[in-house]
Amino acid sequence: MNRRELIAGAASLAVLGSGGAIAVGGLPSAPAGNAGSTDGGSDGDGSTSSAGSGGDGSTETGSTSSGEAGGDDAGASSYPQLREPVEIERVDLPWTEGGSLTVPIEGTVTVMEFWATWCPICADNLPAVTAAHDRVGDDVRFVSITSERVGEQVSAGEIEAWWHENGGGEWTIASDPTMRLPIRLNVPGTPSTAIADAEGTIQWTHQGAVSTERLLAKIDAAGGTVRDEKS
Repeated sequence: MNRRELIAGAASLAVLGSGGAIAVGGLPSAPAGNAGSTDGGSDGDGSTSSAGSGGDGSTETGSTSSGEAGGDDAGASSYPQLREPVEIERVDLPWTEGGSLTVPIEGTVTVMEFWATWCPICADNLPAVTAAHDRVGDDVRFVSITSERVGEQVSAGEIEAWWHENGGGEWTIASDPTMRLPIRLNVPGTPSTAIADAEGTIQWTHQGAVSTERLLAKIDAAGGTVRDEKS
């Protein structure tokens, strides 16, 4: 583990508190049992958080009054909801300009992927995410969000090089070093995914790697356009 990995892991732990840490297919991240903390409880509803196994070390994260896991068949009410959109900073790259971005993006199905350059599972899973991105319509927007401080822990150039090296597509990359968004969504592990429908309702959250077909199925369920593989 190099110095930047140690800094990134320590920064994540500093935000999440002293509840311990686990790796969701990678380096340190928050344990599923600690996922119920939501930066002062601003988005919580007093319900019990839980996680159901995805069978591959990944978890479906849900927040239900009964304490049951969200799971694949759970409705939107099983997932943590944002009381208001969250503003994050886009990384200035050749295919996307810097500046602020509010997510979920109004009027579109928004796929939020949480990742970091120090996360090996993120690198391994990126081609599957890219394959999903290449099969969605214009009514679906992908946003990949790193917890790293761009310009301090990692440069925009390093992100660009890592992204191309690991098969990333050209969609928006942003930074949320406080991890405000993933903590509110109860997905503080890396990699993680959250999908919001066009109205901004969270329809699915997941911690761990995800296959192309599973991601497309969740996008479709959220109302996004998914094209046939041959089209």
